[in-house]
Amino acid sequence: MRRPIPIASPSLEEVEKYLLDCRRVKYCLLKGLDEERICFVLKMSRGLAREYIEIINEVENRDLEKELEIDLLDCKITLGKGSESVLDDSELGY
Repeated sequence: MRRPIPIASPSLEEVEKYLLDCRRVKYCLLKGLDEERICFVLKMSRGLAREYIEIINEVENRDLEKELEIDLLDCKITLGKGSESVLDDSELGY
């Protein structure tokens, strides 16, 4: 029988550092810095900076999807029940 692979369990301090680094990368992005400049300014490897940028983009895309979904639901409520021109939940992919 094979033993399970141990999963990393970072300490609270490590998690706080990850979150701080992610915030620092996001701040740089908001200021218009490109990936190369972010690496230089934050003294961070290109691979790590890229990981944070991917995470930030993924979170922003999810937030945008949620905002769009809320807007669609608000529109549906505003137009009233029974309106044929409004999407129903099945058209949203649920």
